[in-house]
Amino acid sequence: GNLRGAISIKWSNLINGKAGIENRQLDMVDFFLKSKEKLFCAPAGFLVQEHSEAVVTSSMQLTKVEEIKPALDLLCSAIRVNDSETQSKQFSEQLLNLTLTFLNKQMQELLEQPGELDNYKHKCVDYLTGYITKLRKFMKKYPRIPPNETVSSDCLDEENALPDDNQFYGKWKNLNTDVSTWAVSQVENLQDYISVEEQEMVKFAHLVENLYSSSPHNKECSLHSSLLQVENTDASSAAILEQIVSQENVTAECLERDPNSCVVILDWAKWWDNVTKERIMLSRKLDVAIQSCSPEVSWTYLTSRQCWAKICDWIEASQSSGNSANWPPLTPNAVNQNTCCSSYMRNEILNKLARKGVFIPSELEDFRQLLVRLSCTQGLMQDPHPVPVYKSTDGLDFHSTFILYCLEHELRYLLYAYLDYYGLKPSNCPSLDDRTLHVAHPWFEFLMRMREVADYVGGTPVTFQASLANAQMLIPSNQASVSSMLLEGHTLMALATIMFAPGGIDQVMQERRDTGDSLWKVDPQLLKMALAPYPKLRAALFPQLTPHGIPPLDISLYHLLQSLQPFGPSRLFGWQSANLLSTSDFSNDLPHFSCPDLVNKYAITEQLDFSYYLRHGRPSYAFATFLVQQLAKSNSPKQLIQRASIEAYNLGLTHFTVPPVAAACVAFLELLGASSFKLRIDLKVADTILKHWYKNAEETQHRSLQNTLAEKLQNLIEFNGSSAEELLTHLENATWENLQSRDVHRASFEAGQEWSLVAQFCRLHDITLSMAYLQECAREDEWLQFVIFAQVHNYQPDKV
Repeated sequence: GNLRGAISIKWSNLINGKAGIENRQLDMVDFFLKSKEKLFCAPAGFLVQEHSEAVVTSSMQLTKVEEIKPALDLLCSAIRVNDSETQSKQFSEQLLNLTLTFLNKQMQELLEQPGELDNYKHKCVDYLTGYITKLRKFMKKYPRIPPNETVSSDCLDEENALPDDNQFYGKWKNLNTDVSTWAVSQVENLQDYISVEEQEMVKFAHLVENLYSSSPHNKECSLHSSLLQVENTDASSAAILEQIVSQENVTAECLERDPNSCVVILDWAKWWDNVTKERIMLSRKLDVAIQSCSPEVSWTYLTSRQCWAKICDWIEASQSSGNSANWPPLTPNAVNQNTCCSSYMRNEILNKLARKGVFIPSELEDFRQLLVRLSCTQGLMQDPHPVPVYKSTDGLDFHSTFILYCLEHELRYLLYAYLDYYGLKPSNCPSLDDRTLHVAHPWFEFLMRMREVADYVGGTPVTFQASLANAQMLIPSNQASVSSMLLEGHTLMALATIMFAPGGIDQVMQERRDTGDSLWKVDPQLLKMALAPYPKLRAALFPQLTPHGIPPLDISLYHLLQSLQPFGPSRLFGWQSANLLSTSDFSNDLPHFSCPDLVNKYAITEQLDFSYYLRHGRPSYAFATFLVQQLAKSNSPKQLIQRASIEAYNLGLTHFTVPPVAAACVAFLELLGASSFKLRIDLKVADTILKHWYKNAEETQHRSLQNTLAEKLQNLIEFNGSSAEELLTHLENATWENLQSRDVHRASFEAGQEWSLVAQFCRLHDITLSMAYLQECAREDEWLQFVIFAQVHNYQPDKV
């Protein structure tokens, strides 16, 4: 019953497909082909394990292919009939597309199945290949012999007559067989009938067969079986080819071909251009062919196959003084347009070329990418310049382009360092004196003026211009001048600028005589108003007169005190600048407790060592004190540094709750050249444990918990082993609770990162590595995290 139902369904589908073809309903044909797409899928629940079962499966697949042969024959017939009618061409093409898609998909599924092809699968391949070959003739771009090329019947009467050029080559180029040794010899006999390019094509195809065959001497096939496999062969052409075969006495059957031999169809070789031919030669004879192939093709071949060693050899050979006989010249354009490798390898190639001073055009056109390339090699600042010959699209050299780039991206410090390294000045780089750039970027003008001040020591006009440039940065809206500084409230800046103005303070307050004077000339009333916060200075510049025009007498309190002997101003108050009566024999400083004379006479001095500065969080002073007081006078500096490192470690661990002291100890260890890793790990462990205890205790207990942990850390310093194991237990508990509070899976990769602190603590204190995380991974079947953690922290195999 089931078999009858299956047969009825198959014939129903076939009838529907035929009806779809007759009625030109492509959806029915498409539905029919889709219902047959699972030809080579094994039945549900069927597992191929034994050879006998595999044979049964292949037999079933062959049966399915044979069952759809009537439907495929019907489709081929419909395509052939409709292709011959002009009004049915479109339907024929659509039907051809559906059929070829179905056949190619079935061929792909068949060849992707595991295992080797048996006899049944070979028959399936033959059936599908036959239909594909038959339908290929109806494709639009399939090569066909022009219909006007015919062979006259008179040619058949002549014994040794040959066809004309186009007629014979039209049959020759459609051979679906390899180019045998006989075919190459026949080319020499047909020189008058085929062109030189066609002769070279045949010879090259024969060369390819030899290159891709494992045996250098392939067995020859008779021309009788080779030449007669010509597509679209009419009777007249076939007769002529038979005469050629008989002339060479090649009438034996085709010998069995070597399974390792290669077959090249002439129709393939017809479409090979020079680039394709060179690639074929490179794939077999790289060392020989690379000398004759074009550099572009050779570079494409090597980069597409990631041949790093040969690429490096080529680059080295191209940069050597003499021309290498093994490598063609390598140009930047070839690298730019023909690099076909991964982005990582491309960067490695370009970095290697950049170290040789070679840059590809695309990076020379993109200045930012050029800077990135230079940063990956030897840097931008080199002697000589890494890019000596450079010209941008605007015609600028490298220095000018880099200056514009720094101005555009506000790279002030980099530009200053670049100008200083190459000694660039307006005299050797005109872009530095471009007024347009100075106006657009005031900081650039200030930078240039400051460089001029450094070059021209003592140049007052240069310093004045630098001060104006500085003011322009603060007042970008107006032109920088002394008057604008006063109006904007920058009185001190204006006064400092006036000190370097032409003529000094006297010329500043005079009337303007020229437009150029406006930069430093100022209205006296404006200056007087600006000096209101500085009354003494204003009184000195604008002295007040009495009603009678007499300036006030300059009498101070010290003049009044000079007649009082206990307060003689000639001996006292020498530190006051207003006391003009003081003699120069006495100090002009106010007495204080740090005066050298008082310190030498009465002070009790104490020499502070480096630990004092570490307790105050000053590692640099501690290091300087250690150098001066101890290391400079020591005969065994290594032992002294080791003792100082131990003392700094103990001090930092003791003050683990005081971050400035702990950080200072870490910095001090680094300044000594000693490793601070152990101190940092122990500080992190102490912080983790203390936070864990704080969570489970009230705030009133925090001080007690802190003292308890301090005692355990002190024991760690003194005894290490037992104390470290006790701290390890607390650290493990703190780590588990931390992961739980953050809702992190206990056997995840993130949890492993947290447990790295535990492993590092164990290794630094020479105690047994904690197995808590590995045990958790084992319980959760997280073996990948288990292996990663054990491998990273060097767990011994016997412990794991």
